[in-house]
Amino acid sequence: MPTIGVTGAHGLIGKRICEKLNAIPIPREWFEMVGPNLKFDTIIHCSAYGNHSQQTDEHEMFIANVLKTYYLLESAKISGVKNFIYIGTSSEYGKKTRPMNEEMTLDTDTMYGCTKVCGTFLTKRYSQFMNTVTVRPFSVYGEEEADWRFIPTIIRSLNNDIPLNLLNGYHDWIYIDDFVRGVQKVLENIDLLNGQTINIGTGRSFENMEIVSLLESISGKICNLVVHPKKEQDSSVWQADNRKLKALGWKQKVSMYEGLKRVYEYKT
Repeated sequence: MPTIGVTGAHGLIGKRICEKLNAIPIPREWFEMVGPNLKFDTIIHCSAYGNHSQQTDEHEMFIANVLKTYYLLESAKISGVKNFIYIGTSSEYGKKTRPMNEEMTLDTDTMYGCTKVCGTFLTKRYSQFMNTVTVRPFSVYGEEEADWRFIPTIIRSLNNDIPLNLLNGYHDWIYIDDFVRGVQKVLENIDLLNGQTINIGTGRSFENMEIVSLLESISGKICNLVVHPKKEQDSSVWQADNRKLKALGWKQKVSMYEGLKRVYEYKT
């Protein structure tokens, strides 16, 4: 039976991939040096540093997202791994004024985005040795995401009447199980996708205030809002062009309302 190894299995994405795809967590020390120790058919590389607001050490971003990605790819090559899926980020695109498609120029201006772009190009380079695909998640959410993240913060504000500092902005939110189904579709078609990049998003953008309003409807409570302008570094459009994903047979199964309801009930 084909085996799948996952880095970053403690995170929201990595943990759910392990649960849904019967995958095995890869110990962190296994990809801190090169060696023939990856006895898996497929590697899904979720581990990263810098995607959380408190992760600001740029040296660590480079080590974690570039150097250790190289170590993992080289180890996968030496070990005879057949398939390698790199979990990139929609932040690689930078600011755009229309839905982001996989052929767009990567215009990121953040250190995190730059290091993830490096990971994408390293992954593509190794497509001559194994099947490799970069998956670009948009705004993945779910029951077990960290309490400091956007949706859990709104829920905490609603349930405890805590003032919520809200920045105007837009995101293509995708429920974790829909995201994992996207990864599964990529894996099922990986022979045809070698060397490519696939967006995994719903193709619809929600303004932050819309998310607050949906959670108010779910909870039956009113949020104590303090609204601030949009951050300069945010794109005016943060939305996936997901035509490549849909061509693989993927469909969104969990609506924004239903996904938020699940998270609200889990966190309350």
